[in-house]
Amino acid sequence: MKLHSFFASIGASVLLVAGCSDLGQDISIDSEPEILPASGGETSMTFTPPFAWSVSIRTDENSDNGTGWLTVSPTSGDAKQHTITISATPNENPESRSAFIDISSGDKFQTV
Repeated sequence: MKLHSFFASIGASVLLVAGCSDLGQDISIDSEPEILPASGGETSMTFTPPFAWSVSIRTDENSDNGTGWLTVSPTSGDAKQHTITISATPNENPESRSAFIDISSGDKFQTV
């Protein structure tokens, strides 16, 4: 009798895990951000993550500009379509600037 209950519990657990698994979904980028001019400004992008998400900003490893000139808001949220605002301060240097926005959601990762 105990063995029967044990197998029934394992079977229910397997069905629960299989029914909740959406690991095949990726982060969908619905609209890309625009390239901002040297004078700075704002742009936005929209994406749909499969799980709760967070964003971070990084620059090319060879860049001396850091990331203080670029901000993103909001920086995290839940699993639904979101629009984030990307803001850049004016570039007062002759060198161009570039940065990457990394979006992570569960085990998924997307760079824009």
